[in-house]
Amino acid sequence: MPLLGPGEATLLSERTETGSGRDGILTLTSWRIVFEGQKKQGLVTQLVRGEQLITLVDLRLDQLSNVHRDKPLIGRATLRVDALGHSHTFRVRDAEAWANTIARARQGVPPRGIPYGGPAAPVIVNVQAAQAPPPQSFLHCRYCGALNPAQNVGSGMRCTNCGAAL
Repeated sequence: MPLLGPGEATLLSERTETGSGRDGILTLTSWRIVFEGQKKQGLVTQLVRGEQLITLVDLRLDQLSNVHRDKPLIGRATLRVDALGHSHTFRVRDAEAWANTIARARQGVPPRGIPYGGPAAPVIVNVQAAQAPPPQSFLHCRYCGALNPAQNVGSGMRCTNCGAAL
């Protein structure tokens, strides 16, 4: 599931595959269309770690140049999304519903150049100069090799590990 920005909502989400046969999850939000596909990995890694999804397509709706349904003579219809000079094909259950929902969502997208989610709130940062703690010195015990803090260096200082005089 893609992370959503402020004011962004999920409209449709479906497990599907691309035209090239890659499995994943296609999600339509109020601002974007996102396809998260399985990371290519070996059989043993997949058994140990499970399915790992990575974002393969993340397009803002204002970047789309064309969205339509391709209906072949045999087989089910596919959704084709054209954007930024590339064409992405997805085998969804109801390509017509996806195309209509994308068209409706695109009408609510602000024009290019205006940030999504409205004007950004000013960020106020209170930065104080960080002071590094003073360096701490240690003494090695010559019998057991343990490190001992050299806070109270004196004639009666003993190793915290073995009790030998330092």
